[in-house]
Amino acid sequence: LIQQNNTCRPDPLPRYPNCSNQPGLTGKRLNSPRKLFLMFLFSFEVDTLEIALKEQQDLLEKVFLVESTLSHKGRQKPLMWERLKLTERFKFVKDGKIVHVVEDALKDNFKDYEWEALDSQTSFGLSRVRDWALKTGGIHDDDIFLSADVDEIMSREALHKLQWCETSS
Repeated sequence: LIQQNNTCRPDPLPRYPNCSNQPGLTGKRLNSPRKLFLMFLFSFEVDTLEIALKEQQDLLEKVFLVESTLSHKGRQKPLMWERLKLTERFKFVKDGKIVHVVEDALKDNFKDYEWEALDSQTSFGLSRVRDWALKTGGIHDDDIFLSADVDEIMSREALHKLQWCETSS
């Protein structure tokens, strides 16, 4: 049996991960960790966002939270992060960790083809992250940029390996 974690804090990671015998990794450890940047597509998944941020924020340099003023069905929706970021529930999020990227472009075909909304939101988010990186110089060649929906939560162990282990090309 695995003992229940009542603290809601993730278990500590080892100083260095095991880089050997892992798919996509050469087996070599880097001299210093690389920075990880994550772009999440977000809509109404508040519980999932809380879990993802509690699990991952200490391993990520920045989280780009891409949110639209429209649902994937083309209906108006409130900007959830603007409501959540100052609540007691999300006070654990470190200042400056999240870059809120808001898409407010209306497209008629969202109502007929909701995957268009997902594609549009992803493209918009990537464009804004690219702009941010050029403006701030915040992402370098050795850093890793990840893109996911908020419910696609990478394990802490996988992120730790991406920080410290050389990737194969």
